[in-house]
Amino acid sequence: MASFPSKKNTAYTFAVGLISQSNPAILQSSPTLAAGDAKISIDGSALSNLTNLPIVTPPASKIVEVILTAAEMNGDKIRILFNDVAGSEWCDLLVELETSTRQIDDLLYPAYPIPDSVSADGSQPTLQQAINMINQFLQERDVAGSTVIVKKPDGSTTLMTFTLNNPTNPTSITRAT
Repeated sequence: MASFPSKKNTAYTFAVGLISQSNPAILQSSPTLAAGDAKISIDGSALSNLTNLPIVTPPASKIVEVILTAAEMNGDKIRILFNDVAGSEWCDLLVELETSTRQIDDLLYPAYPIPDSVSADGSQPTLQQAINMINQFLQERDVAGSTVIVKKPDGSTTLMTFTLNNPTNPTSITRAT
């Protein structure tokens, strides 16, 4: 399944239909594709043949599957030009893909979910780490003098510590670990 937007440096598969030259109201059934019919330009580079020749799938259909390699997706703007070198079966087509280093799927399902993970003191946390830190600070903490100890979800293991500027009447808090 392709994700949106297409991901930079990650193999990507998509499908197209090629318009028939003899009847522009329909897609070409079982289009013939040969070397040179589909070329790629990465970030405005010169056109070159795709690594994988697009294929009609399922066979004898009007659907053309394009499989791009990770190397072919190594750019911000990927352009694929379809041009029937025989010149008589289907019309030209241009497909443009804009890539992103992150996808919508990455926001919802992090690649490496680590429930007890927090950023090091002084480092920018990931979204997941920030949510975990806030959640644990609100739910599992002990105060001992001028030290605030935030616990992991198990309620006993220390996740991070903070220092209060005054143990009886604090006006600021600073992360210690």
